[in-house]
Amino acid sequence: MTQTDTGAQVLRKIKNDLIKRYAVRNNRIALTQTLSTLLPVIALTYAGIAALDVSMLLASGIVLLLTLFLLRAFVMLHDCGHNCLYESPRANKIAGFIFGVVCGVPQYVWSRHHDYHHSTNGNWEKYR
Repeated sequence: MTQTDTGAQVLRKIKNDLIKRYAVRNNRIALTQTLSTLLPVIALTYAGIAALDVSMLLASGIVLLLTLFLLRAFVMLHDCGHNCLYESPRANKIAGFIFGVVCGVPQYVWSRHHDYHHSTNGNWEKYR
């Protein structure tokens, strides 16, 4: 960056540097993200069921936290559908299938419909 750069140029450079840094698929990071999502889902599901014997309020709090992890699982299902979580399409399909089971969404079907959404977005005649 030079003194003659405008604010917009500086922001554009910062944005592009962030994209270069984070838009690279990495199997190790993807596996860490997968496990740090699925393991809490399993633990919170068990804890929520066990908490029913203790307190409905406690169980409700656990279910609220579980809901956030399920939302994260759905976002990762979405990323697998775009083949952008793992390096290989096969790994994305496997992980997407697992996330689909956890979320109760058939990942393959959802992914095909979502691809259609992207290919026709903004074209209302075709999107109908």
